[in-house]
Amino acid sequence: MSSSLINAFSTSRPAVRHQCAPFRAVGGVKPFGVRRPTARPQQHELASFAQQQQRASLIAVRSFEGEASKALKEAAALDELIDTLLAAKTQQELSRAVAENIFSFDAKFWMRVATRNDSVTDPNEKERLRAVADTVMLLVDAMVKQTEQKLNDSAAVLQEVLKAAADENGEWYLPLDANQVSSVRAALDKYADRLDEGLLSNCFAWMKKCQDDRMDTMVALLQKVLQLYAAKALKGQETEVGARQLP
Repeated sequence: MSSSLINAFSTSRPAVRHQCAPFRAVGGVKPFGVRRPTARPQQHELASFAQQQQRASLIAVRSFEGEASKALKEAAALDELIDTLLAAKTQQELSRAVAENIFSFDAKFWMRVATRNDSVTDPNEKERLRAVADTVMLLVDAMVKQTEQKLNDSAAVLQEVLKAAADENGEWYLPLDANQVSSVRAALDKYADRLDEGLLSNCFAWMKKCQDDRMDTMVALLQKVLQLYAAKALKGQETEVGARQLP
């Protein structure tokens, strides 16, 4: 190849310049190392944050104080009950104290008894507290069983009263006719010596269950039984008052 051809070939191609293009942000992405300046919080914003922190601290302190005060009151009440039980001189007094406070013998009561037992240093006082706690536990268990038995007996009585309101097929239709009302009254008279608070408790409990199950007929029937029971109780009181007024 001649030099003239080489020169012509070299002059026909444009010169290539190697330069680096400046870095620019693409798609909203900022160049590396460049940060957006952050605004400093204003003075009123700092004051508002401090007030919020102070308010939250006050609420926490008051809540703690309220819970502590409630715990101290509960402990004082339990200590008073324990002292009452320890002060009972006879079994009869102890039984009466247990019956009057039957709903107080929960987990908190027994935990308080255990705490006092651990804090007592006198062996005699420790043994006395232990003996009273064992007796109270037996009394509570006996009373609970007795109450459950009464509720079972009352439930059986209530079933018999409801049977008296049914027709010959054992079904209930409201309103009750005159014969069915008379049958319910006769059943109440038959079980007059067993009509007590247990029967009322069962009746209200069954009413609530029937209301939850949307058994409107049974709810109305139980309400009718309560009405007849109340009328019988009022009639008995009037008879008793009239008998007292006789010379």
